[in-house]
Amino acid sequence: VKIFEGEYESAKSDIKRKRFNQMLKFVKDKKNNIDAVIVYSTSRFSRTGSFDIIDELKSKGITVFSATSGYDARTAEGEFMQGVELLSARHDNRIKSKAVIDNGRKALLSGRWIQHPPRGYDMKTTKTKQEITINAEGKLIKKAFKMKAEENLTNEEIRIRMRAMGLNLAKQQWSKIFKNIFYVGYFSHNFLNGEIVKGPHEPLVSLENFT
Repeated sequence: VKIFEGEYESAKSDIKRKRFNQMLKFVKDKKNNIDAVIVYSTSRFSRTGSFDIIDELKSKGITVFSATSGYDARTAEGEFMQGVELLSARHDNRIKSKAVIDNGRKALLSGRWIQHPPRGYDMKTTKTKQEITINAEGKLIKKAFKMKAEENLTNEEIRIRMRAMGLNLAKQQWSKIFKNIFYVGYFSHNFLNGEIVKGPHEPLVSLENFT
């Protein structure tokens, strides 16, 4: 009846999978008269290995079938096998999540940033080397930190001055910048569990002026 291609959706949560949710909305609409959803593998149907979505569809008379599995999800045995695949998917995702966190933490501790740097910096990364440099915006942000430290200006006063210099940011953006320890030359990340790591990049403000 309709195909929903979502092979490029790598969201950790089913809620954030655009095509997946479009499919759910379509099949739940009674006017479409859908009684089956065919997926490549049940283990890839739900990123979280959740039974709730399949159970909800089942309550509406819609069965989820796996094209690569030999069981019939309409039978008691098939329902059991489907549950095993969902549990397997959940287990695999948790293992992958732990691996991502462990590898990310290891990279951060070694002085390698693992996501896009904050504004004011450019980053070039290869398998063997990473280079984080200050760009034109960074030079202006450095001046903003100097204004805050030496002239004790408010964020709004700095915003107005910076806008005149060509850097037009909202006051809330300046607030985030002034609280980001990356500009001091350190890494702070969820993977570090509150730990602060010295980075290899050039700071825009001294730790003394930052605090």
